[in-house]
Amino acid sequence: MFFHIVAGLMLGYAVISLLESTFHRAIYHARPRTRRLWASYPLIGGPFRRAYFSHGIIHHCWTFRRDFVTQFTSEHERAQLDRRIQGEHSSLIQGEHYGLTLRGAGTVWYNIPILPFVLLIGLVLGPWGLVGVLPVLGAYTCLAKYVHPYLHTPHDKVAGASPILRWILETGYVQCLRRHHYLHHRYPDCNFNLLLGGDFILGRYRAPTAQDWEEMRRLGLVVNESGKPAHSHPSHSA
Repeated sequence: MFFHIVAGLMLGYAVISLLESTFHRAIYHARPRTRRLWASYPLIGGPFRRAYFSHGIIHHCWTFRRDFVTQFTSEHERAQLDRRIQGEHSSLIQGEHYGLTLRGAGTVWYNIPILPFVLLIGLVLGPWGLVGVLPVLGAYTCLAKYVHPYLHTPHDKVAGASPILRWILETGYVQCLRRHHYLHHRYPDCNFNLLLGGDFILGRYRAPTAQDWEEMRRLGLVVNESGKPAHSHPSHSA
């Protein structure tokens, strides 16, 4: 039993991290040829097109336009975006804070590409192996739902988080993840993971340059040895 749980945990982490890196690149940052294929088969491609629009367009292009920690510069900018996305799925996009978190049906669609592989691991390793995978699946979802919004927040401005979430945000894992995700926004064809690991294996990891470090310090994303944000000079970001 114990062996199967540990095997499920380890195999589940590796598989889900690899899949996240792959699907994030293939769906949320889909190439034009892929998007044209989706448009040709709207019944199948519709959910993928909506995922691409919410993430690749709204989250990466239409918000955080000034910098990584400023989703909107004003309420007027937010209102302009709301007018652009009016339609059937506008309420879900707004409920997910324009690609920052997951809500309702968005949570289901986020997990659907992963679930067949989770079930396959359970089939190979048995019920206890599936038990080992489930915490990884939960972590994969929670990182997107609860942690991702705070990756776009300067380290010293997370007071609104719950005590447990603040503890998680203080871990070395999330501090590394914040830098990893910043680089994904700066260079969108790399660093796709929230569940770290797959990008390294697949050759999609990019390390920060000296200029990247300087900008991360300016935005308050880097924590120094005292646990305080390492600003190189005061940030003008909200």
